[in-house]
Parts: sequence; C-alpha cells; structure tokens
Amino acid sequence: MVFRPTRGDAPPRLGPTVQQLPALGGSTVSAEVYRDPARFELEREHVLRASWMIAARSSEIPNPNDWVLYEGHGETVIVSRQADGSVAAFHNVCQHRGSTLTGAATSGCDPRFSCPWHGWTYDTRGLVVGVPEREDFDPEHLDGLRSPAVAADEWGGWGWINLAGPDQAPALSEWLGADIVSDLARFQMDDMVLLDKLVYDVPVNYKAIVDGFNEVYHVTALHHVPATFTKAARDTTFHLTGPDSMMFLPRPDRREQLQATGDHHRNGICHYVIFPNSVINNNPDQIQLFHPIPRGRPHSLHLLGTHLRAEQCRRSRLRPVRQQGSAALVAIANSCRRRPLCVRSAIKFTTEHGIPAKYFLQSRM
Repeated sequence: MVFRPTRGDAPPRLGPTVQQLPALGGSTVSAEVYRDPARFELEREHVLRASWMIAARSSEIPNPNDWVLYEGHGETVIVSRQADGSVAAFHNVCQHRGSTLTGAATSGCDPRFSCPWHGWTYDTRGLVVGVPEREDFDPEHLDGLRSPAVAADEWGGWGWINLAGPDQAPALSEWLGADIVSDLARFQMDDMVLLDKLVYDVPVNYKAIVDGFNEVYHVTALHHVPATFTKAARDTTFHLTGPDSMMFLPRPDRREQLQATGDHHRNGICHYVIFPNSVINNNPDQIQLFHPIPRGRPHSLHLLGTHLRAEQCRRSRLRPVRQQGSAALVAIANSCRRRPLCVRSAIKFTTEHGIPAKYFLQSRM
C-alpha cells in the first residue's frame, strides 16, 4: 500500500472557515531588491551565512565517508556522512595556503581529504590529521587545527547546513518552526525517493526564482491549466509563520472531500517556503523541491528535485536518478529600468533536451 498523508491533528489550513490572506494589504517591491550589488553583499553576510539551507538529499550520502560539495554565494562546503550516521560539514579550504581539498570532484566516498598543493590531510569532520614535515612547523599552530566547522543536521530527508557554525547557529528544528515542522512532517518525506534532480545554471537573482514559485496567479496564463483548476485556485489560502510561508489550494477533483473532511494534505496542494531559498511543493503522492542556490547577484544554480514514494518507484519500475543537467532552461530576469518599482522575471522551460512534461512551462514575456 502506498502511503497517503493526512492532516491528523494539524490545524486546518484550507476551507471556508480559514482566512485566505494575511492582513497585510498591497505593496510594491523595488527592483533594487534584486539587482543592487551592495544589498547582495549584505544578504551574504547577514542572511545566507546565518540561515539553515538545504545542502543535499540525505540519500545522496547514504554511507559512512560519503560526501557532497555545497557551493554557493562565495562559499564551498564539504558535507560528509559520519561513522555514527550523523552528518558533519566544514569549509572546503586547506588551512595552510587556502587551496580547496576536493579538486574538481563534487562528491565521493573518502575517509580523508588531501590538499593537492602540499599534502595536508583532513578527516571527515575537517580536522587536520596529517602534515608532511610536521617537525618544521610550530606545534602551537598545528594543535587542534581544523578547517572551520559548519553546522549540519538532517530533517525531512535532507541534509541542512548553517555557515554560522555549530556554536552560533540555532537548532534546525527551532529555525524551521513549529508550524512548518508539524504540517510538512505529515508527508513523511524521509521515506521518499529522489527520482529526478535537474540542475540549471541561470543568470537570475535567487529571490526572483523563489518569488516566481510562490504564487498561484500565474498558472492560467503560464501553465494553461483547465478552467476547473483556475476556479479552485481562487480559494487558495496563504499563511505567514515567522520568515516562512505556507500556501494551500484545493485539488479540483477533491473539492467535495475537502469540504467534508478539512484534510488539506490529502485533498489539496500544499506549498511551503522555508526562508531564505527552499520551496517545497507537495501533492499527496509526490513532492518537488525548488532550490535556487545564490552564486552571485544575477546568478543562481537552480535545483529541481522530484521525490516519490519508494513503493511507487517499484510499482512503476522507475529508477532514481542521482543527478542530471540540461541546457534547456532559458532564464531571463528583466528589471524594468524605466519603472524602478517594477520587476519582471520569467523562467522558460523547453522540451528540446527532453525535460519531463511535469516541468514544462510556456512563458509570455
């Protein structure tokens, strides 16, 4: 039997008795939020280096010594599976001359990392465990030396990191908050299989990508959904919880069941935004992660992951794919220079390179 999530004792989030919109009123957003280089540097310092962010699917590092590389906003971090099953992370920087430890590799299974420049060796937690000609160095300089640690933890089947470090970062559960944890956990995402991981290198500010996936107004013109979906989408509810948000819309074919049960997990589409850059879109039988990793002010590495139940993969004889890339994504972020309070951005998908139909978008600029 394939697992289907239910609301259980979670609060109702969708239906005639639920407030649709937060009492915020209308607003405009300056284009400088997306294109100002000084603002991006402030975000790097105060947001991106202080927030919990998804670094990998836990299944990508299943065994001890497995590791993956996280690269974004000027940082490069090794995330590795430990012998006790936990995850650890540290900066991919040799403490001798600043060389990276992994070379051109972005993943692997290694109990040690050796700097290619002078051969300094690090363990899977970032501690210096080998120095050629050690006697030529001041012992005080080498005592306890390590690559700076990055906070690491797991939740929902993902490995998360926080660049503030283990001593400064809040607990991951505290960062996610009770509302997100209680509602999103109903999907039991730990048990899901990463089926697709599409990776796109796009000249778009990461916030424009998050914004684009965080509203339902576009579905009629962009996705060409049937009228029944457009009608159902008008009953979407939006909830703010700390810096995060949740959006719920009824599935057109399940509106009667939703009215009878109030179960938005089983009868709706559940959409979660975890600050600053994780968007998780959930149907009862699959979830998608939209995850733009900032590389620069107008530059992001956009990851789209599709996750299914293991039983569904076995029944359909689907084989999980660890990673695949495509040149088919054309991204345009066009900040209106003549109207400083207007930002236009669009992400176009094509099928020229075999992108699955579930990712197909048709954009009208």
